[in-house]
Amino acid sequence: LSIVFLGRDKRTVLTQKSAHRARVTWWSKKLSHETVTNIGASIHGTVNDTCCAILSGALAKYLERMEGKRFRGHLKCIIPVSVRSKKETYQLNNRVGALFLKLPVGATTPRRRLELCKHRMDWLKLGPSVPVTMLFIRLTTKMLNNWLCNFLQQTYSQKATLIFSNVMGSPTEATFLGARVGGIMGFVPLPGHMSLGVTVTTFNGSMRFGLVADPNALTDPALFGQLIEEEYQILREECLGKMYTDSSPRDSEGSSFSSSSAGSAAASGHVGYDI
Repeated sequence: LSIVFLGRDKRTVLTQKSAHRARVTWWSKKLSHETVTNIGASIHGTVNDTCCAILSGALAKYLERMEGKRFRGHLKCIIPVSVRSKKETYQLNNRVGALFLKLPVGATTPRRRLELCKHRMDWLKLGPSVPVTMLFIRLTTKMLNNWLCNFLQQTYSQKATLIFSNVMGSPTEATFLGARVGGIMGFVPLPGHMSLGVTVTTFNGSMRFGLVADPNALTDPALFGQLIEEEYQILREECLGKMYTDSSPRDSEGSSFSSSSAGSAAASGHVGYDI
């Protein structure tokens, strides 16, 4: 019932009225997975808690720069959750539910944002949201036709501002057809009229933030990406101390972004995507 009567977010520059026709992508430098884990552990939290706090801080600063005033309140974020049964573990089909997390964008300090993210994530884990989502997904996919399922997806995606996904890759170095894999990066699909998707991909001790967005809503993806990296540094110093150093070296490639539109891909960084 809480999801049924969930209201829409406060309108911001990221709010879209129509479906997106073009996308822009950006990915960060390699960040230390161990550092992100230690930041969360400083308050008995997790990697997801830290990533959500970093994202909340970047959103707060971006909205303040774009709108000229401090944002107050929260923005809802959709977090995809696998609802496959144990029997489906090794099958290729994808069965995903969605949880709504209120990102504490309006919190006054980075540490307060981290504490609120942990508290709200714990509440989602302990509450009935996950089993209810599993039941809802199974009932709708079996009883409703594709048109009604798509209508429900469009309706509920309008209640949030962004979608966030955390993808865990290999914890050690990997090879593919004899070649060493230098890194992996993924981008979450944008449902409905949603204008911003954030993916965190972990591989071989490092992690990257990746963005996919409608350029009409996120007009400066490079700035937003820079704010994500700055928020990571701020939380590292505040939670682990200024003398703390990352265990994983940064890559020399740096962060990049590229733009794409339906039917064509225009490269503006490492590679262009037609998503």
